[in-house]
Amino acid sequence: MDVVIFQVADHLYAVNADAVREVIEPVPVTPLPFVSREVEGLINVSGKVVLQICVSLCLGRGEMATPVEGVVMLLASTHGNCACRVLRVIARVAVDDATISYTSSAEGGDLLLCGEFLWNAALVLLLDPARLMREQNREMPTNEDETGLVAERYGSDLYSGSKAHGDLFPCLLFSCNSELFAFRFDDVAEVVERGEITPMPGAPPEMPGVMLLRGSPLPLFSMQAILFGKVEESAPFIVVVNLNGYRAGILVERVFGFQRFSKESLRPLAEEQTLLEGIITAEGHRMVALIRFAALTAPERFALWCPWLIAGAVTAEGEARGERSTTMLRLLLFRIGRELLALPLDMVERIEEYSEPTATPGDEGGGVSGVIQIQGNVMPVRNLAKLAGIVSTAPSSVYLIVSNSGNRCALPVEKVERVVDIDEADIEPAGSGQSGILNGICKYHGKLVSLLDGERLAV
Repeated sequence: MDVVIFQVADHLYAVNADAVREVIEPVPVTPLPFVSREVEGLINVSGKVVLQICVSLCLGRGEMATPVEGVVMLLASTHGNCACRVLRVIARVAVDDATISYTSSAEGGDLLLCGEFLWNAALVLLLDPARLMREQNREMPTNEDETGLVAERYGSDLYSGSKAHGDLFPCLLFSCNSELFAFRFDDVAEVVERGEITPMPGAPPEMPGVMLLRGSPLPLFSMQAILFGKVEESAPFIVVVNLNGYRAGILVERVFGFQRFSKESLRPLAEEQTLLEGIITAEGHRMVALIRFAALTAPERFALWCPWLIAGAVTAEGEARGERSTTMLRLLLFRIGRELLALPLDMVERIEEYSEPTATPGDEGGGVSGVIQIQGNVMPVRNLAKLAGIVSTAPSSVYLIVSNSGNRCALPVEKVERVVDIDEADIEPAGSGQSGILNGICKYHGKLVSLLDGERLAV
């Protein structure tokens, strides 16, 4: 068998040479939010968008020194395509099958490892590229149609041109026990990575403990324990929610970002199915179970949790400020240069991978740098950096598609940060300036955020 031998950290690995299509130098990467650390993002290879992963992190060898260190191997199999960044590719050699000690995945070892052999007196671990690509594709489904991979990541039905925004409801998609579930977005405050957990003696089985989040204790619940009766110890993500005025975290397996669904796609379940509101048919005939959030705070369940919530949780920040009435705005945070900007989430239809716009004459004066076509719709590309007076040399990675009263525009941005809730009372009105696109200024974790006027952008 011919294999390609490569180096990751101080170890040698190999894959079947038939799976290696090309070895290239590192190219710019489009980052993706809500993915595990080993997923670096998307790259463009000869006009084809490919998911890139860091093999060093997949193998538990830690991060590479810099984002541009090493080389990129392009792999292909029946499970799809994948770009793997490794330290260096050493050689392509022929190895006698009789000298390879094959390993069964049932033996409890690394699922990526399928064998080992000696080469020049050095131990080489043989990896199964099909398993590597299957794991990544399961985490982030791809669809190489006109929607693009970034759109698929957020759901290609984030917006349907034939429907008004009011007919769609946004959800946060996540997996538990390898099945897809969703929370309505109104029930979610933020998504964070799991930290060190301190157990709580005497707590119910579905409460594995407490984690410090920005210095405040956050009681945690296992979604797997709630749904399937068993605790998932390795769940790496936490969905922060509000349970009857108390902040809590829900441990989940994977987080797949947000997606908007039409009301017609939801099939309600019988009332006795208290934990599930219904089943959503997503694109590709995937079934998504929508969690009935009210069932998590039902009196009989909340009575068991309440003592630990009161003892270990901090009430919502809005309550801590007093009894004043509050109006929370859900904002999408993103970056251009060093500036942190925000738009109302309900004005963002979707997120698309960046591509160079088609230039049109005489547009730069109005802050338009050209046009792009998204699913048959042609829309202007607003030069947000110029309109907001931001100096940045970094390339854009994605477009935010913003809509208002049937009008749309595409905003090129460098990085999408997260979705947050901001009290409207905490937003200071700001002068709109010559461009007229600034609505106000607020703070998020001590950082200034410029809130943009989406209605003025999409004209």
